Amino acid sequence: MAASDLEDAGDLDGAITLYRRAAILGDRTAQMNLGVILSRPGSPHEAEGLRWSYRATRSGEAAPAWNLAMHHRMRGNRRRYFHWLKVAADRGDEEAITFQRVIADIRRRGGRAPMLFLEEIDTSVVGMMLDAFLKGEEDAASLQKWAEAIVRGEAALGPPRSRLIAEVVDEMALTRPRMTKRRARELIFKLG
Repeated sequence: MAASDLEDAGDLDGAITLYRRAAILGDRTAQMNLGVILSRPGSPHEAEGLRWSYRATRSGEAAPAWNLAMHHRMRGNRRRYFHWLKVAADRGDEEAITFQRVIADIRRRGGRAPMLFLEEIDTSVVGMMLDAFLKGEEDAASLQKWAEAIVRGEAALGPPRSRLIAEVVDEMALTRPRMTKRRARELIFKLG
C-alpha cells in the first residue's frame, strides 16, 4: 500500500514510516507530504516536519512553498507567510497568485495591516470555490472534497469572520453531491 493510501485511510503512523523512507532517498513529494503531516498543529514533531518541508522546496516546485506559507500563516508568522506566499506565486501556484492579487487589491482599497487581510482572503477563496461550482468548473463532489480538506486540516481562519466562514465550509463539507446552484448562491451571499 502506498503512503498516500495509508494517509487517506487515516493510518498516519504507517504513512509517516513510508514517507520517511522515500524522503530519505530524496523523493521530493514524500519530503513535502512528510513535512505537512509532521508539522500539523499540536504535532510533537513540528521541527522535523519543517526540516522536511524546507528540504522539499529545493525542488523548485510551487507546492512545498505553498505548504510552508500556510504553515506560517496558521502560526501568525506574517513575515515568513508573505515570503513563502511570494515564492509559491513566483513558482506559478495559482492560489498563491490569487492571494497576492487579493492582498494587493485590499491594500489599494484600505491599506490595512497585512494579517488582517487573511479574513478577507479566506472569504474570497471560499467564495471562489462556490463560484467555480456555479460556473460548472467544479462539481459538487470536488467542492465537498475541498471543504473536507479544509476542515480536516484545521485551517486557521482569522477573526472576526472565522465563525461564518467555518459554518459555510462545514456546510460545503457535509452537503456531499447534493449542493445546488441555488444553495451555492445563498452561501456566497452569506459570505458577502
